[in-house]
Parts: sequence; C-alpha cells; structure tokens
Amino acid sequence: MKSWVHDNSDVLALLRNTGLHHLCWTMYEFLDMSLICAFIERWQPDTNSFHMPFGEMTITLHDVWYLLKIPVSGNAVWGEEEHDYVKSMVRSLFNESPTYAELEWKRGSGSFKFSMIKGKLLDDSHCSESVASGYLWWLLGGTLFTDKTLNKVSAHYLPYVYDLEKVSTYAWGAATLAFLYRQLGIASRYNCRQIAGCLTLLQVQYFFKQCMYNLTYVCL
Repeated sequence: MKSWVHDNSDVLALLRNTGLHHLCWTMYEFLDMSLICAFIERWQPDTNSFHMPFGEMTITLHDVWYLLKIPVSGNAVWGEEEHDYVKSMVRSLFNESPTYAELEWKRGSGSFKFSMIKGKLLDDSHCSESVASGYLWWLLGGTLFTDKTLNKVSAHYLPYVYDLEKVSTYAWGAATLAFLYRQLGIASRYNCRQIAGCLTLLQVQYFFKQCMYNLTYVCL
C-alpha cells in the first residue's frame, strides 16, 4: 500500500484532515498466515469471540481505536448505496462517460482494481479533491476492507470518501470491526480457504494481548 505516495502539498493537506492518511503506514507488509489460520480455527460466530484454552477473547472497539487510531463513533458506514448513485460518483471522479463507468462496473461486478484507480488519477487533469478522494477509496480497499483478491475495492465505499469534509465524521473503526467479524465467520466454515478484512488488526491483536498478559504476569 506504500506504492502510491503523494508529494502534492494540496493533496497531502486534504488527506491529513480526513484522519485516515496514516493507514498505509500502519499495515503489516507481510502477514503471518499460519497465526491467522490458527485464530480462524478458534473463532465462534455465535459469540464473535475466539475460544482459547485459557478462555474467550475478542477484538473490541477500544482495540481498533488503540491500534489503528481511527474513529469508532460517528455516522455509520453501510456500503450499500444504490448502484446508479455510486456509478455517477465513479463517473464524476474519473471524469469519464456513463458508458465507461457502466462497462467497468460490470467488468468488476461493482469493484475496481487498484491499478486502474491509481492509473486514472495520476493524470494531471484531475483536481486535488478528486485525487484525494480516489486515494482514500484505494486505501480503504487495501487496509480496512480488503477482499480476497487483494487487488480490488468495492465502489460502494466511494460515497463515504467523495466529500472529503465528511470523511472524519464516519465511524470507520466500527465498520472495520463489523466487516472483520463477518469475514471471520465466513472463513471459519469448513469449505472456505481464504479470508478478507483488516488482517493486520487480527495479527497485531495477538501480539498486543500477549504483551498485556506478560506485563500482568510480571506485575503479579
């Protein structure tokens, strides 16, 4: 996620005001999939918790805020807007024709590749606001709401970053945790071999809990 670095001062100023610009630097570049798979095997969808030998544990909103430093309260992120509404935003962001937006929508089933988003917005013809919105959309797909392809992001997240002044008003932490809970539930099924979501949060959670356990043990 560090492949798209901005040096435009106007774009950087817009990104800093959203409170999400730091996410690309907080994600692990390499994940311990053996550890993550071990976690998945202990996930119980009925209780949204991991059943460990020493008891139950889970990821809380406080953990999300503490580890990722993103807001956990505010307006809800649903990600289920009307297709025509989302398509109009895609068309406006890329400054393309309705036919182009429709074709790309069908090609990706409502998702757009990272390379396409980045390639479109590197063109100097786009204003700073469009570049910043497109970057945040790209960033969400690679950090908080990753899918199993690891190279696409749903267009339904675009409306939440299109108006840059409203980005900081959304409860990104709550949406991230809800999305991860759902993906853990899907991944825990016997016939599923992949998992989506913010896996850095899952991996860091283990080390964070382990450090807290060790600290408590030392204090005792």
